[in-house]
Amino acid sequence: MKTMEENIISPGILYTLGYAMPGAADELEQVMQDALVLLIDIRERAQSRWWPMWNKKQLREKWGSRYTHEKKLGNVNRRDRSLLIVLRGPHPEQAIAGMVALLCHGYSLVLLCACKDYETCHRKVVAEMIQQAMEENNHAATNA
Repeated sequence: MKTMEENIISPGILYTLGYAMPGAADELEQVMQDALVLLIDIRERAQSRWWPMWNKKQLREKWGSRYTHEKKLGNVNRRDRSLLIVLRGPHPEQAIAGMVALLCHGYSLVLLCACKDYETCHRKVVAEMIQQAMEENNHAATNA
């Protein structure tokens, strides 16, 4: 017989990765060794002009069903850093809710973009949205 503690699933870990960072490919390989890690591509366009290994086709071939492209979480202003980050949508909160559900079921997620600098990348915005939704989810669960 299982006790209540044994039935509790630990939430997964949320990682972010900009593939323009040195060592990004090695870092991804290491994290993806865990079969419960999923690669979530949040670029508006899942392609790279300079590094073919980061194109959607190659990522899907390498990681199979563990790779998904969430276009609606891409930054429509990706080419002009002087503009505010605007997620493609519509309704990015639906994609966020799906990621929260995955994290709550014990999957870890890697949010993938090209940007080298996390602080100016939309990965930060998406990660913060997920963290906020996780906190709201946890709060609702404790008050139920």
